[in-house]
Amino acid sequence: MTRIVGLDVSKSSVSCCLLTEKPSNPREFYYECRFYKFETNQAGLAGLMMLKPQIAILEPTGMNYSKFWVEHLTRAGVEVRFVGHKELRSYRAGHLGLPDKDDDADSLAIACYGFDYMNDLNRFVQVRDHLISRMRELVLRLNHLSRIQSPIINRARLCI
Repeated sequence: MTRIVGLDVSKSSVSCCLLTEKPSNPREFYYECRFYKFETNQAGLAGLMMLKPQIAILEPTGMNYSKFWVEHLTRAGVEVRFVGHKELRSYRAGHLGLPDKDDDADSLAIACYGFDYMNDLNRFVQVRDHLISRMRELVLRLNHLSRIQSPIINRARLCI
């Protein structure tokens, strides 16, 4: 029995859905499923690890948000996979019939995607090696700094 956890990562927390099999009717399952929310800290990590996931699947959000979870899950021996935003959006719309986008529904969709495509690694975003991972992290950090630079400069000008 494979334990897949779908993670919807936010700025300071993660919403989780743990599945041991894909529900036959995800829309109905959504209303009875136990979802988890963990803060991005050691207590939240301990809570997630108590679920004993074998595979964790998440969208490749800005690495600033997901880095904490990816690093600690990987260190704990949990296989971490990423599903692309576009692939998940079309999968969710075409296969699941879940309610409008919310964090719990996203985590359920991600976990279901994991069961449907578990054996097809081409369906997941692949990080080829450490160098590529590091380059991706630096590019994402640069993009983030570029986005927040203007408001900081504008505030500094007001203080002068």
